[in-house]
Amino acid sequence: MQFQNFRGSDVTEALSQVRSVLGPDAVIRATRRVKSGGPLDHGYVEIEAAAGAPASRPKPSAPIGGAPVRRANFTRLPGRGERQSYAPPSSARGSSPEASRSTAQAQNFARAAAATVGGKANSTEMSREIAELKAAVEALQAACTPRTRVLGYLHAAGIEGPLANELAHGAPRGAKNAQTPGAWLRKNIAKRLRTLPSIIERPGQQLIACVGPTGAGKTTTLAKLAARARLDLGRTVGVISLDTFRVGAVEQWQRYARLIGLPFFAARDESEFSRALTQMDTDILLVDTEGQISGDGEPMQRLGAALAHTGEFEPHVLLTVPAWLRGADVDRLVRSYPMPQPTAVVATKLDEASRAGGVVHACLPTEIPLAYVCAGPRVPEDIDDASAEAVALRIFPRELLS
Repeated sequence: MQFQNFRGSDVTEALSQVRSVLGPDAVIRATRRVKSGGPLDHGYVEIEAAAGAPASRPKPSAPIGGAPVRRANFTRLPGRGERQSYAPPSSARGSSPEASRSTAQAQNFARAAAATVGGKANSTEMSREIAELKAAVEALQAACTPRTRVLGYLHAAGIEGPLANELAHGAPRGAKNAQTPGAWLRKNIAKRLRTLPSIIERPGQQLIACVGPTGAGKTTTLAKLAARARLDLGRTVGVISLDTFRVGAVEQWQRYARLIGLPFFAARDESEFSRALTQMDTDILLVDTEGQISGDGEPMQRLGAALAHTGEFEPHVLLTVPAWLRGADVDRLVRSYPMPQPTAVVATKLDEASRAGGVVHACLPTEIPLAYVCAGPRVPEDIDDASAEAVALRIFPRELLS
């Protein structure tokens, strides 16, 4: 069986060429869409077909409708770039009901063939393109230097700029001592990332203030710490909220305070904070703050003034960083909180982040330790003490980067 190639602007036109040359019994082996190089040229459809054995048909004794039915005139195979369409002869266009039905049946056949063959062609084409893209990526990776490959992994994880260049320094040239680039990156980050032992377990009176942008998870993080300190460690806990501007913020803390069983005060300024502090004879004092808008330093000024009257409490300022922020965004976030200087970092919303590399931007350049990580909204279950190895593994999972 000898196969030939037929082209058309779409499947219907290409099928017309097949039927014109090989007749209605043609055997189709493959259908594919060929893309052109021009941005406005949609390419053409190519069908590979061969002549089939004609089926035996009874010869009609008389023409249908008393007049001979003429076969549609299919023209030659178009050349590259040409378009050719099929039009039934004038005698078949509205000349009789039988001719109209014949034309409609031919059109239905063409549409059904286009849907069936076109679906298979699209699936085959997609599989081929995926294989080609995979091969191209593998070829590019093979041609890249170890440093370039490591930089690609870092950028994909959300680590960028000068920090990415610094972490990529000394990238291994091969699987030295069975250490892959992913394992090398995990080890390198875990070695440099400082962590802070749990503050709520420290002896003496501890004051913990959470700062960060609106929606970062400051209130939820403090509620988790309050519940863990009160319920798991048996320590006395109090809360002062400086976030008296956000709608519902005070009411939310009042509900938490009733559920956990702890004293709560809302302070609008430095004097109210000082009065509330005198009534807080607790092991742990938690201070909630309002989200700071870029360029507005007033919330941090209020916090700084309040922390000047901490009394016997040892102060800690935790910068709350959503894990999904990219490195450049975290760099801007850190610069927007110069005073009072954050003493540790809390990574929140790990469950919502497809990449968590931005967290190290808050810690490595300034050497601020990571205190806690939060991966969910549950109080107090979804908070853990920070582990450098666990964070490095979260940024570069083994199953994605071996």
